[in-house]
Amino acid sequence: MKNNLFKIGLTGGIATGKTTVANMFSSLGIEIIDTDKIAREIVMPGQPALESIIKIFGKDIIDQISGKLERHKLRKIIFDNNIYKKKLESILHPLIREKTLFYLNNVKSRNVIIIVPLLVETGFIKIIDYVIVVDCPKDLQLKRLIDRDKINKEDAEKIIMAQVDRKDRLKKADIVIDTSKNLESVMNQIKGIYRNLI
Repeated sequence: MKNNLFKIGLTGGIATGKTTVANMFSSLGIEIIDTDKIAREIVMPGQPALESIIKIFGKDIIDQISGKLERHKLRKIIFDNNIYKKKLESILHPLIREKTLFYLNNVKSRNVIIIVPLLVETGFIKIIDYVIVVDCPKDLQLKRLIDRDKINKEDAEKIIMAQVDRKDRLKKADIVIDTSKNLESVMNQIKGIYRNLI
C-alpha cells in the first residue's frame, strides 16, 4: 500500500444513503472502493467463497437457474441465528479485506474513499486515516429500508438492530454527513468536506 495514500472510510447504517454519498464524491473525482461490491464479487458462481457458503448453508440458498447466491435467503438465516452469522463472517471478511488491500495498492490518486458498512465491527477502522459517517434519524432509515427492500417493519427493525449501535458508530466519526434533508443539502456537505479535506 502506498505510504502517502490518504484513506477515508465511509460508513453508516443500512439505508442511510452511503451509495448516494459515495456517488457524489465520485462525481468530484475521488476514487471509490466499495466493499459491498467486493462482497458480491467473491460469492459469484465458481468463487471459493460460494462453495464454502454452500457447505454450511446448503444448496437452497442458490438460484437453481443462474447458480447465483440468493442473498435475501441467506440474510434471513443469519439474522435469525448469530452462530450462522459468525460462520458467514469468518468466510467473507478475510476475503473482502484481502481484495480491498489489492485495490488499495492500485489506486492512482493520493486520496481514496473506502465504503465499509461494518467499519467499526470488522476492525477495518485500523487502516483508515479519516472516518466519515453517513447518518439520518432512525425512523427515516427504517422507512428507506422498508421501501428499498420491500420488507415489513419487523424485518427492517431486526436488520437495523443487528448492526452496531448508532451512537457507537457516531463516536468513531471524524465528520458526519446528514442525509435527512434533500440531495442539494447532502452535496453541499460533501463539497465542504472535499474543499477542507481533499
